[in-house]
Amino acid sequence: MGTYGRVEQVAAWSLVAVQLALLAGLVCLPGERAWSVPGWLVAVAVVMIAVAAVFAVDAAVRLGPGLTA
Repeated sequence: MGTYGRVEQVAAWSLVAVQLALLAGLVCLPGERAWSVPGWLVAVAVVMIAVAAVFAVDAAVRLGPGLTA
């Protein structure tokens, strides 16, 4: 596996940041729902997202400098 220069790393991480911002906008911006969602399903989804976030942060910490975009 080759090493990447500083410019390539900045470009890659910038693209990741843009993706994160777009996804956050989809989730956080208000909008009309196409259908109603039961409360229990929302609760299950929130728990699953929280667990996934914990795993993602743990993975990122364990990868350390091996984490690349």
